[in-house]
Amino acid sequence: MNYSILEIVTLISGIFAIAKMVVWLYDSKVSTEREMELQKVKNDFLLKQDELQSRLEVQTHNAEHTVKMNTLAMQHLTESIGELKETLKETQERLLDLSKEQASIKESVKSAHKRITEINDRGCRCSE
Repeated sequence: MNYSILEIVTLISGIFAIAKMVVWLYDSKVSTEREMELQKVKNDFLLKQDELQSRLEVQTHNAEHTVKMNTLAMQHLTESIGELKETLKETQERLLDLSKEQASIKESVKSAHKRITEINDRGCRCSE
């Protein structure tokens, strides 16, 4: 077991080289695992982002459709209100005409009763 200094130095240097190689391999393995984990996280993030984007597009489409339908409903309501106002105006005018006609008929009936009373009064005087 007599080793020369050169053999001992070579042996120590070989041990350091092997240790350095082991450390480098371990570091490479850890780096690769980190990169794979980061890639997995990135892929998961991208999938979630795509899912959220799709949901957002659907919700946006639904919201746009709702706004369109509400706008149409408001237009129809506005038109209906306009038609109802016109119908109400026509009904009020017709009621006014009917009220005038009723007043005229009442006046005619009143006049007719007065005439009948006058004729009856004359008829009664004539028979006396």
